Amino acid sequence: MPNNSGNDSAFGELLKEASDQIGQTSWWNVNVTELAVFNDKIVRLTNKEKAAFIIYLVEHIAHYHNSHSSFSSTNVKYIRISMGKSILSALFKMKLELDDDDLAEIIHIAIRYNTKSAYPVKIPLKAFLNQIQKKYTDTPLPKTISSALKSLQNKVKNDADFCTELDKSKLTEQIGTILNPTTPGDALKAVLFPGDDELTIFINQNVARLPNEDKAHWYAIISLCKKASGAKPSNKYLDEGRPLINKLGADQFKVVASTWFDHFLTIKEKERRHTFTFSNQTYTDVTYTFLSAPATECFKGVIWLCATVKDTTLLQRVALVAERAYRKLPGHGQMSTAIGNASLFTLYKAEGLEGIGHLSRLKVRIKLNSTLQLIEKYMVQAATDRAIPVSVVEDLAVDDLGLINNTRIFEIDDCKAIIQVEKVDKVSLTWQKKDGGIQKSEPAFIKEKYPAQLKEIKLAAKQIEVNLSTQRDRIDLSFKQGKNMLWEHFDKYYLQHGLISIISHKLIWQLTHADGVTAAYWLNGEWIGYQQNVLAINNITEVCLWHPATATVDDVQQWRAFFIDKQIQQPIKQAFREVYLLTDAEINTRNYSNRMAGHILKQHQFNSLAKVRGWQYMLQGQFDNGADGTATIKLPENNLIAQYWTNVIGEEAGTSGIFNYVSTDQVRFVNMRSNETVALADIPVIVFSEVMRDVDLFVGVTSVGNDPNWRDNGGLPAYNDYWTSYSFGDLTEVAKNRKETLTRLLPRLKIAPVASITDKFLVIKGKKRTYKIHLGSTNILMEPNDQYLCIVADRSQKNLTENIFLPFEGDGGLSMIISKALLLADDDKIKDVTITRQINHR
Repeated sequence: MPNNSGNDSAFGELLKEASDQIGQTSWWNVNVTELAVFNDKIVRLTNKEKAAFIIYLVEHIAHYHNSHSSFSSTNVKYIRISMGKSILSALFKMKLELDDDDLAEIIHIAIRYNTKSAYPVKIPLKAFLNQIQKKYTDTPLPKTISSALKSLQNKVKNDADFCTELDKSKLTEQIGTILNPTTPGDALKAVLFPGDDELTIFINQNVARLPNEDKAHWYAIISLCKKASGAKPSNKYLDEGRPLINKLGADQFKVVASTWFDHFLTIKEKERRHTFTFSNQTYTDVTYTFLSAPATECFKGVIWLCATVKDTTLLQRVALVAERAYRKLPGHGQMSTAIGNASLFTLYKAEGLEGIGHLSRLKVRIKLNSTLQLIEKYMVQAATDRAIPVSVVEDLAVDDLGLINNTRIFEIDDCKAIIQVEKVDKVSLTWQKKDGGIQKSEPAFIKEKYPAQLKEIKLAAKQIEVNLSTQRDRIDLSFKQGKNMLWEHFDKYYLQHGLISIISHKLIWQLTHADGVTAAYWLNGEWIGYQQNVLAINNITEVCLWHPATATVDDVQQWRAFFIDKQIQQPIKQAFREVYLLTDAEINTRNYSNRMAGHILKQHQFNSLAKVRGWQYMLQGQFDNGADGTATIKLPENNLIAQYWTNVIGEEAGTSGIFNYVSTDQVRFVNMRSNETVALADIPVIVFSEVMRDVDLFVGVTSVGNDPNWRDNGGLPAYNDYWTSYSFGDLTEVAKNRKETLTRLLPRLKIAPVASITDKFLVIKGKKRTYKIHLGSTNILMEPNDQYLCIVADRSQKNLTENIFLPFEGDGGLSMIISKALLLADDDKIKDVTITRQINHR
């Protein structure tokens, strides 16, 4: 054992000299290997002196943390301690030629002082063990080192405060390898997937059942994956992975990895309850866990390697893994951000555009701001690499998923599996037998003989359904872009595309051609107008979505009549889309709009809906450095950022410290580069209309005025007048739109004889009473005394509007109004006592 006592003074002088050389200005990010004292004195220490210096530094740092409480950047002693940590780290990056006793002593020092606490003394054990491993590659371990390593192994296994879970897994394996090295000719030694969770058990059992030749390849792959660390892989990591996969075989890698991914998708989070007593009160703390840290790191490595394998179904599973990983756990956040981010990298890095297509879909489905920023970064990089706009990359990346005329057919044995798109949100899977008979469930022999093919067919049906929904939302959000497409691009990626055509064929398009600009609808292979006449359009050069804000009132009315007469349901609200034009008040205020100010919103619901519509918002709560209450959306095509201001209300915070409610304020537009406010009159008509439509949607969906139970459940008593005024007040643009739509639809409905529309209500004359359903909030008043009727939707009950034609999808409020009207028209048949009690009470 080195005797440090005589050297302490000299070592202290070295530490002081190093600190003096950098002073107090930048000690926190200094590179000690560039200091003169390190190169001229520390590096020149003998091996014995280096060992003694290491032990001195560890004990000196530990003593400081045990006896001092000052960690100020101006404290000279603390600066020296920080410098000591930097020197310690630098020494272990050097090749240390230490004798057996010194190596063993340093191991014992690590056992004594290393910790994962907030102020740890760190001997970088992995690097140190690497040096021991290399030194004794060809010679037996000395007893002193073997004994020290066994003590370290015991410490790692049994002391939860010694190191993190991830380090525990890696160190345990590394020490085991040093103590029991393999030699040429040894039997195949298993390399286990690390961790102690369900995924680890499944993977290790899966590999154990493989043939020995495949096992050897998978052990090599798992060994590489154990090295996975950081946010994304290095090129070296991917370069090492390619030959390993080639030796195994890409198809074999795909089959096994897909099995692992499928199992990952089925894993349930584990709930752990911990009961404790504080101030004579007993509390139960509930936490949720998903994957262990070692399993997470290694699984990341597997996902990264998928970027080197070109395969459609494998990328589909990686995208599903990302969605699963970003799903929230109560009180924890995302299940595994590390696995989600690894999946995003693989989708971005994969050859071709399939992965980018999945990123485009995930951009619409994921709500986490940091994740959306990462997806946007990858999308921009993909577009930059190809020198085309992001929107074009997204178009190019959409897979048709094998659809032809809304159908995809798989043949297995003498049977056909038929995937049929009935509408955007309805995809059916049926089976046609040899005799031509059709059945909904798969034949028994398919399930028994072809389970893998059956799984792929069901996955294909799910992918079609999910991608259709995502592309519909993407196209809906593109109204804000004012996107113009060349005819060739539109024809290939919209009109003729197997998947997108299901949406594009039901939209109105504005066509620029040799003779001008024409709004037209594609029907039976021809462009037609709202009068259902075939349009003679030649030499189309550009195409964009038609928007009612730039059309005449008559044209809008004619298109609305067209869809109702033809009984065509648009996948997005286009012909019946709300239009928001500048008002006199907004012209006078010039730089801001108060049209949507003064409302009370449920903050969590508002946050979720804002993100669905592409806005960014941070929940406001009772914490330092909270959000500023501004929801924003970037409009890069117009160099604008739209803002919707909100303010917290009182101290109505939930148990998480997040405020339950916010009040709304101004809508503004700022220049993206200069951050200066832009006059509303200078905002493009469609951009202004679409932003205001989003804001109206936020209010229309998340306002407390829409909650029939808000007052009864406590709400905010000071704001009961707002609830009443909103619930039965003037109509918003959305409500005005519903009114017009209902006016057109009402003659076709069976309730027509007992229904009428007034300024703000759909009035239903029931058998017992007359009901007024507000066209905005959908709340109900009963005549003769305007008694409030509370009806809360029961999701378990049959949808009364399921077989009623509506000219567009997505307005739950309109469906709710019609559903309530159908119920109340036959109020003598209502069985729900919570409703009949209110109706019969006068």
